[in-house]
Amino acid sequence: MTEARILAGASRLFIDNGYERTTIRAVARAAGVDAGLVMHYFGSKRELFQRVAQARPMPELSGTAEQVTEQILAMLTESPAEASGQSLALLRSMLTHPEAAQAWREAADRFHTQISQPIAAADADVRAALVSAIVLGVIVSRHLLGSPGLSDASPQQVADLLRPCLRSLTRADPLQATTEVAQPLPVRRAARVILLDPDDRVLLLRYDDGPPNGRHWTTPGGGLEAGEEYPAAALRELAEETGWTDVILLGEVHRRNFTMEYAGQIVSQVERQYLARTDQPHREIHGVEAMHASDGIAAWRWWTLAELETTREEIWPPNLAGLIRSSIKSRPR
Repeated sequence: MTEARILAGASRLFIDNGYERTTIRAVARAAGVDAGLVMHYFGSKRELFQRVAQARPMPELSGTAEQVTEQILAMLTESPAEASGQSLALLRSMLTHPEAAQAWREAADRFHTQISQPIAAADADVRAALVSAIVLGVIVSRHLLGSPGLSDASPQQVADLLRPCLRSLTRADPLQATTEVAQPLPVRRAARVILLDPDDRVLLLRYDDGPPNGRHWTTPGGGLEAGEEYPAAALRELAEETGWTDVILLGEVHRRNFTMEYAGQIVSQVERQYLARTDQPHREIHGVEAMHASDGIAAWRWWTLAELETTREEIWPPNLAGLIRSSIKSRPR
């Protein structure tokens, strides 16, 4: 019960004061305990904040594009009294503190994937990103900034005005589904490897594709062959693209479904990402230049997590740095 009281007190303070102005001593006073006890349970203010943020994760979305759209609208029409205290604490602090922003990106990555999955369009990732931006903007304006137009509007009015916009972005309109996507997209199963060196740099390959894929950097990997399992495909593709056969997979860390172009047609890619490590810093790739040329691989390089977080290049999958940080944390060396 002591731990629960500390979390409850911390949540209130993070909501009212934000991350910077909330202190361990203030949390202890709010919970009626000694500051040393707060440190005993949580170790630091950063860990305490992460626990508060994780106590109420982003809502789960599932179903058809129409169902996902209605789930988002239901979430957006919460009144300030109904809105999650943990979510508001995360959002308020996210605006001013980088640690909170990172926590939000990790949660938003999963939310983005759930939005994009049912969208039958080549630009599903862009559409999902726009929906996520709308969600964030409405929640911040309505619950944190107290925008007169939004905070005074009824939940039903907010939903009614946003519904056409969100349905257009998610292609939830039956007419769009009938006229623009007459047949189910072919499914391509793919496996990729998030390969880290001893300094936690990640190996990425660059493809200079035309629309809709465009120029992007992605992890090594590719499509499954007939009868092949995901882990075997991940290792085979890694060996083909790097020449390395000594890499061991450490486990699956991410799944996503998205729409892309492959071999001249639009496909629905069902992709799994596996974590792996090499003990050689900045390991060089040799002897596979012909394969790279035939497969459209224009370049390769090792990226730091800081570079991933600040680059303007297109990175697949989205929020790769956040995914790597959470994977490292759950799988210590």
